[in-house]
Amino acid sequence: MDKPVPVLNQPSSQSLSRFILLLMTAATAANLYYNQPILPLIGHEFDLTDSQLGSIPALTQFGYAFALLFLSPLGDSIARRRLIGILSCLLVAACIFAAIHSVCCIHGVS
Repeated sequence: MDKPVPVLNQPSSQSLSRFILLLMTAATAANLYYNQPILPLIGHEFDLTDSQLGSIPALTQFGYAFALLFLSPLGDSIARRRLIGILSCLLVAACIFAAIHSVCCIHGVS
């Protein structure tokens, strides 16, 4: 006999999807504030001045605002699957750049 296929429009599945979306949204919003409790440790570790240290949360907020204003509307004009692919590739490129830069800094290569 064939197994029944679960329907995604059932109330329990829909409420689970909304709860997961709620958790993802909360984690994204909380991510803006994770650096604030450890700012003194960051400042001590990297020998930063108070003004340099204050720019960390400020730039985080500006980056979030930039994404809301300029990247979110792209979901209306570009297919979401393609947009996710493009943004994922950019994220991987940024991570590779950061890894190469940190290795070069450790070994003293400019």
